[in-house]
Amino acid sequence: MLLSDADKDASFSVDIAPAWTPDSASITFSRTEFQGGISIGNMIAQIAADGSGSVQTLVQVTPFEPGAVYFGTGWSPDGTAFYYSVSRAKPGDPDNGIWVYDAITETARKLATSDDAKAG
Repeated sequence: MLLSDADKDASFSVDIAPAWTPDSASITFSRTEFQGGISIGNMIAQIAADGSGSVQTLVQVTPFEPGAVYFGTGWSPDGTAFYYSVSRAKPGDPDNGIWVYDAITETARKLATSDDAKAG
């Protein structure tokens, strides 16, 4: 990111790929956080739909790489699973694929991956 010298310590977030929870009470999204123009990771986050409360981190996707989750995301109709695609910079990265966050256990696991290492 391009920041002026006066903003070199600025912290900001870039939020993309929003999805409503099935009960419409919250919005879940991919968030990349920056400190001084340097990415400090990508996560799956959630906030109440009315904007009250703080942003909750559901899953830390990457510790440094920005925007690893940018394709469409979505909840299962019963609200127990959140699906998202991880697309890291290297096509052959073993983390690339479709992931599912289990809202009951609060854990994430890879659900599917490509069998084409070149395509990722």
